[in-house]
Amino acid sequence: MGSTVLRAISPSTPESGSLLMHVQWTPSAIGEAEFSSGLDLDTQTVRVSSGGLWTQADAERSLVVHKRIIREARLRFGSVKAMIDLRDVIRPTLESALWFQSTNSEIYREDDRIAVVVKSSVFKIQLRKALMVGTREAFLSMDAAEMWLQAYSMMNGRVA
Repeated sequence: MGSTVLRAISPSTPESGSLLMHVQWTPSAIGEAEFSSGLDLDTQTVRVSSGGLWTQADAERSLVVHKRIIREARLRFGSVKAMIDLRDVIRPTLESALWFQSTNSEIYREDDRIAVVVKSSVFKIQLRKALMVGTREAFLSMDAAEMWLQAYSMMNGRVA
């Protein structure tokens, strides 16, 4: 998934070097948790990509990184725009979905804009329920998600 992660993370450039605070985990075995995140200064967007089968420990480890990146985005831009690519995540359990829901309410605020990309319409419906904070939407297409995420940037006084 390596090149897929980088493409999803940073659509404006082929390399991830343009992301501030970039963190990437490489799984040691097929199917293990994958994670990549960073702050895209060009579009003022937090970019996250996850894949594989996640454990509670993986989720907690990613949360530490994600909170730091979100905090930096808030300091620089105020409200947060987040692009989250979950297309390669192995179907989450009910427990992980509930944890995801409670965690998102801690991280995101009402004025944030969150686009999540998934691989199935069923997962898309579940994600809409799990993302309970901010202006949020789930997509099957990276291009549609990016267009939606960046569409109102000028209205919020952003340059992107």
